[in-house]
Amino acid sequence: MMSVYPIDALQFFRLARFAMCIIFVSVCAAWGQTYEGGELPSSTEILESYRASVSGKKEIPQLLRFAFIAAEDPDYFETLPHKSAFTEQIVKSEFLLSAESSIVRMARFYLISMKIQELLSHHEILNWYMNRIFLGSGCYGVSGAALAYFGHNASDLSIGEAASMAALAKQPFLLSRPGYHDRAIKERNRIIEEMRRLHFIDPREALEEMELTLATPSPLSRCQ
Repeated sequence: MMSVYPIDALQFFRLARFAMCIIFVSVCAAWGQTYEGGELPSSTEILESYRASVSGKKEIPQLLRFAFIAAEDPDYFETLPHKSAFTEQIVKSEFLLSAESSIVRMARFYLISMKIQELLSHHEILNWYMNRIFLGSGCYGVSGAALAYFGHNASDLSIGEAASMAALAKQPFLLSRPGYHDRAIKERNRIIEEMRRLHFIDPREALEEMELTLATPSPLSRCQ
């Protein structure tokens, strides 16, 4: 079968892609040389931001960790932290707040992600993310959201409640609305099934939880 593009066009695209890679690497190298000089957050600033996110917070229960991993990054512990969905959201929400050109933003994102990987473990990065993520109803972090949506501490969440909270990470406004109850249940069940596939929970428990019509997020109060 003949190619859709003339051979010259294909060569051009390859050269253009190669040139972009060279530019990207060069920009990263240039920014990296001044990393501690104020152009990017220093190691101290990154660690201070992390410590602020976990200061005074209770340990996040394993079940809730499993729910968020199943919902957003099933291969989290098998990949490099800087490539994870959790690191990506941390960098975007904590350090990439200004409007920048795409190539500069890409370079900054890569370098900050790599620095976070050097400084923190998978466990610590996940802690940071789960204590900062916006979950609707004025809630930032899983501890306040557990009280606001289900009326009890994060450590007391059921499998279904943990999965429902994890679903809020991507659609906090939509899935907490009463009119989207069926959609919230569907997303909750998708996450429960993924938790079962990853062997985070027992198949029997997964089936029992997916049959429940409750345990979907509906705010009882707002976080302060």
